[in-house]
Amino acid sequence: MKSKPLLFLIALPLIAEVVSAEEVTVAFGQHKPPYVHLDGGRGIEIDLFREALAHNGHTLRHKIMPKRKVKYSLKKYADVDAASSVNLSNDNFYYSDNFIVFSDVVVTKENISVETISDLKPYKVAAWQGASVSLGDEFTKLYGKHGTHKRKYREYPSQLNQNIAFWSGKVDVLIIDKHIFNYYRKMLSGEFNTSQSISLNSDLLPEETIHYAAFKDRSLRDQFNDALVAMRHDGIYQGIIDRHTK
Repeated sequence: MKSKPLLFLIALPLIAEVVSAEEVTVAFGQHKPPYVHLDGGRGIEIDLFREALAHNGHTLRHKIMPKRKVKYSLKKYADVDAASSVNLSNDNFYYSDNFIVFSDVVVTKENISVETISDLKPYKVAAWQGASVSLGDEFTKLYGKHGTHKRKYREYPSQLNQNIAFWSGKVDVLIIDKHIFNYYRKMLSGEFNTSQSISLNSDLLPEETIHYAAFKDRSLRDQFNDALVAMRHDGIYQGIIDRHTK
């Protein structure tokens, strides 16, 4: 008779674990491989999020949308539980620890030497959307809304087109995350000579751009943070990045 209460107590954690498991709907920005691949079902961001949720027994349901709508989706859609790769804001949502770290580099071919931001002036420069206001005051003075050299500067909504412009010779310099550059360098190798000597300079720009995940539920955010710590400690985090970039 005494064994029945014991069996009941042992079963309680299992029941609680099943009850707490849920499908979590997460908004991701579209068309930004290798972070979110063009097919929308995989990529660094999606795989990291899936693994972090699985750490606590949850499953991922992804919702792909234009990048500008990702954060807004938390307000607009009742079924969206979290938004991936967003900036911190003073609002009612709960933000994760560092989730995705973008490391921008200045990419040039061997006939171009760039040692300072000012050295970019003679060249045609291609960057990602929003770069002109995100990469420091000196960069903004050259390429911002009232920049002195904005006629030689273009921001590409599609980073595929940005990379094509570089390899085809339409632009001289790329401002781009190093993982994105390496991904497209491999992808475009059949169309262009991407094996030529290239310089990647990371010293001219802010060291990194940190993006976060935003949640409606604080408990889910806390679980997510704990999972990120574990994933970084055991190598899973870096392993997912390597799988998409090497």
